[in-house]
Amino acid sequence: IDLECSTAFTISGGTVDITAGTGDIQMSPTSGTTKILAGGLSVTGGVSFMNSGLKVTGGVTVTDGVVIGTGGLSVTGGVTAGNSGIVVTAGGMTITAGGMSVVADGMKVTGGLTLTGGVIIGTGGLSVTGGVTAGNSGIVVGAGGMTITAGGMSVVGNGMKVTGGLTVTHGLVVGTGGLTVTTGK
Repeated sequence: IDLECSTAFTISGGTVDITAGTGDIQMSPTSGTTKILAGGLSVTGGVSFMNSGLKVTGGVTVTDGVVIGTGGLSVTGGVTAGNSGIVVTAGGMTITAGGMSVVADGMKVTGGLTLTGGVIIGTGGLSVTGGVTAGNSGIVVGAGGMTITAGGMSVVGNGMKVTGGLTVTHGLVVGTGGLTVTTGK
């Protein structure tokens, strides 16, 4: 049957298959599907998906952004963000498992960084250009000792206490305050 109609038409029936145009649209009540074979689909009044949601197998391109409602967004295959990266404007970011790895260009934190579980520095070591301030527990070197290559070390308050002995290999200079030895020679 060839059907031409300049206005809307309705065909009803439990086993009716409709092919419109040159095969661009197929509607099949027997399989419960409607297929757009060519030319794509343009919807001006929005689309609502009930029950089973939307499944896209060939990818999605969105040019004007995506708004996610209160249900949030769950991604099982990971997220790749090109160009502008990922921006979190409110609520922060929480990583519940797997940690975070920065594999290129390092990590830049401009608003300060608070770490509650400690920091582990790998074999690359730690380089600090702006100095280090350690509150409460101070700085503890567990192994390997501490080497100061330039600038020396200044103790500006409460003196310096050495409990394991002190070895000086290039001489010792005592300033105007003198040297006091309370026991021994």
